[in-house]
Amino acid sequence: MFVYLFTFLHFIFNCNLLYFHRQLLIGGDSAGGNIVHHLALRSGSESLNGGIKILGSILCFSYFLTSSDFKEDSLLSRIWEFVNPTAEDGVDDPRINPFVEKAQSLSGLGCSNILVYVAEKDELRNIGIKYVEAVKKSEWKGEIVLIDVEGEDHCFQIFDPEKEKAIDLIKEMANFITKYCV
Repeated sequence: MFVYLFTFLHFIFNCNLLYFHRQLLIGGDSAGGNIVHHLALRSGSESLNGGIKILGSILCFSYFLTSSDFKEDSLLSRIWEFVNPTAEDGVDDPRINPFVEKAQSLSGLGCSNILVYVAEKDELRNIGIKYVEAVKKSEWKGEIVLIDVEGEDHCFQIFDPEKEKAIDLIKEMANFITKYCV
């Protein structure tokens, strides 16, 4: 927890309080990464309250699913169906699958920088890599960086924040945040 607090304080004091400049960096783990993706898409197609601009997005081990990657009876698919039983297309709903035809175009992402984390042992790893490739192939004007953490699983940094790889992840995030603070 201390590492997260330090990163937050570093962000606040070294980035000239981005809130007052109406500029934000957003980030999330797992389902939070999915939410960050949708917020970035929304900010690309409509104005945010107060004229806020999203400079960058951090997606850590994002919870995206596709029917081609996950069987209907897989645990992750069943969790999605439990959380959203009204999804007509199951895991091919654009809220969980950014690659389906009904999904908003990735070229519409409303930020100019994205940092994506995947982990070697995470069953969502390949979808995270596919997301990065799809963003690069879209007409999105920005920079996207993929970091593949060797030997780790989904959201490992939350379960053991003192682990060396977790500390490295936080430092990489801090560098990303610092780089894009204007």
